Amino acid sequence: MAWLVGNLVNGIAGAQYNMAQTADEFLAGADAFIVGCLTDIGAALLAVVVVRRLTRMQLTKAVRRVEQAAV
Repeated sequence: MAWLVGNLVNGIAGAQYNMAQTADEFLAGADAFIVGCLTDIGAALLAVVVVRRLTRMQLTKAVRRVEQAAV
């Protein structure tokens, strides 16, 4: 979800930046890009958490199978 929000914000920021004609409008577009990038960073961190959690679950399942096979 965070990745989708980041993409949406970056799309809006790009349109805002491309349509800008004054320095303040360019700064507003750049600020929107910063928000989008921060959202992307949050999405990346969440992805790392998900991958680590899935890996831990897979390792646990593999260890259980080895223990059951040994019995």
